[in-house]
Amino acid sequence: MKKILIPTDFSETSKNALKYGADLAVALGAQIDILHVFQIPVSVSDSYVYIPDQEEIDGITKAHLAELELIIKEIQQYNPQVKNIQAACVSGIPFEEIKEYSKKQSYDLIIMGLQGLGFVARHILGSTTAKLFTKSEIPVLGIHKHNEFKGFKHILFSYDMIPFENDHALKPLVDLSHFFHSHIHVLNITDKAEELTQMNEMLEAKYLKPSLVNSNTSYHTITNSDLISGIEKFIKTQTHEIDLLTIFPRKHNIFSQLFINSASKDLAFHFDLPLLVNHD
Repeated sequence: MKKILIPTDFSETSKNALKYGADLAVALGAQIDILHVFQIPVSVSDSYVYIPDQEEIDGITKAHLAELELIIKEIQQYNPQVKNIQAACVSGIPFEEIKEYSKKQSYDLIIMGLQGLGFVARHILGSTTAKLFTKSEIPVLGIHKHNEFKGFKHILFSYDMIPFENDHALKPLVDLSHFFHSHIHVLNITDKAEELTQMNEMLEAKYLKPSLVNSNTSYHTITNSDLISGIEKFIKTQTHEIDLLTIFPRKHNIFSQLFINSASKDLAFHFDLPLLVNHD
């Protein structure tokens, strides 16, 4: 990963994502760029609709760029090893602009702040981050307000036992694990206790072995009727701290439903881990 994009809305959560991203970029030797997307203010009344002219839009852009320059100075004071941060400001719908900009500029990773104390579905449903989690073609790393970068010694990969269509889908995860010498804990959760042994053998030998053959990996299949509860219980049974959770939202799987299904509003991760969302 050599190019990282960190969108910001100037909130405290996004500022912490910038700090996290700066530390990660230094560790990886990567370039980080900052992007701010603003929506053009439109005034509507019974008699008319007012849309700012280009001169006013240019003024708004200039003001936001000045804010971005201040943020760059703050980041470089926070971590002097961060060099050559580029900043951009565009108008439009945040999700659409971030998605298009990141693809056009060929970024390897997008880092976004997660609102709230805990990865709670009701807090991010409909948000820019949630949409990027499900729609971005580039991996998205979600960072909570209090997360600090400490490397990725232990990565938890929650897997749904669906074969990958893209042979390179696991590459970002594998690259990170190799760089940080991480141990990948592959976790499958099932509600069928009688299939535990068979599923664990299939998990290792058939589904993931080719992609993870050179990785430090262990495979786990546990029983639980609830995905979130299963992940939480697995984490609590480990003797080491999990540094990163990674998932692959795909059509019709439970991970995508966490972000788009209103029935998931009461589902929550009761842990506050950085969340890496990849796509097949």
